[in-house]
Amino acid sequence: MKKTILLLILAFALLIPSAAWAALPEIPAYSGETVIELNHNVPGFTPEEMTAQDYISYSELDELGRCGQATACLSRKALPTALRGEITGGLPAGWVEARYDDVIDGYYLYSRCHLISYDLGGRNDDARNFLTGTRCLNTRGLQPYEEKISDYLHRTSNHVLYRVTPVYEGDNLLAKGVQLEAYSVEDSGKTVSFNVFAYNVQPGVIIDYATGESERDPDYVTPEQAAAAAAAAEAALSADGPASTDATPAPAVTRRPLISLESLDSLGKERKDIPPGTTYVFDQKTFTFHATTCPAVDDIYNMNKEFFTGSRDEAIIRGYSPCSRCNP
Repeated sequence: MKKTILLLILAFALLIPSAAWAALPEIPAYSGETVIELNHNVPGFTPEEMTAQDYISYSELDELGRCGQATACLSRKALPTALRGEITGGLPAGWVEARYDDVIDGYYLYSRCHLISYDLGGRNDDARNFLTGTRCLNTRGLQPYEEKISDYLHRTSNHVLYRVTPVYEGDNLLAKGVQLEAYSVEDSGKTVSFNVFAYNVQPGVIIDYATGESERDPDYVTPEQAAAAAAAAEAALSADGPASTDATPAPAVTRRPLISLESLDSLGKERKDIPPGTTYVFDQKTFTFHATTCPAVDDIYNMNKEFFTGSRDEAIIRGYSPCSRCNP
């Protein structure tokens, strides 16, 4: 009887579309970071999956035309030697043509994002190997990890296990994002080992994941607009009176200081030595502050973004830490 039940469970599992399996990981809602770590950045490959034999496996499209999980064991000998050709197949599920010239570098919102990139040996013109992904997902989410694997494969004769899992919510045509797992086999993950989730988002654009339709986010502030606001704020501080400008002034900081400004002397700093007039961007979720030109500013969700004009010490006193990327 137990054997019959197990066989029935197995048979039922095989009937579930691969994309349904892809929806199993519990992924937090997007909060401004393009990529987050899962399981402390440890990939979930089992001992049975460990191999040093080259292969690539794709899931069949589900009933909605969505691609599913792709897995591979990659090596240098399987890397392409010819330039990538044209993609002649149809558009992936959720593709609705749109361009936003003022907020997207490259203008167009969507790309055919390969699960296993052509540079890693993936098929170029196979509907099972690409999904509708934003430019942000493609350039900030997938490419840095693909390049990490590619660099390792070109430098060694070793293998990398790689698994790419699109994650959908319900019957949405557009994936919420993609889970990426990799593990360098011969050195037991010492060189390549990660487990991350890259969100299928685009700063400045509101996306309907059920259909792929999109619209510009009216509250989004472009880096150019932020720089203009910062320049206007600095000009106002250096003038005797308010600067004459059409730019919207930067909002006042509302986060309460953790240390009073009067306590600067006790920290060995003279108040008169603190230069005024520098504008920073506060991330009120991570409590970090950035230079206005920092690339990380684009990833800060608008509701968490705040402009502050003052000194670096005052930003720290208000409870914020300097960004390790731009080191303002």
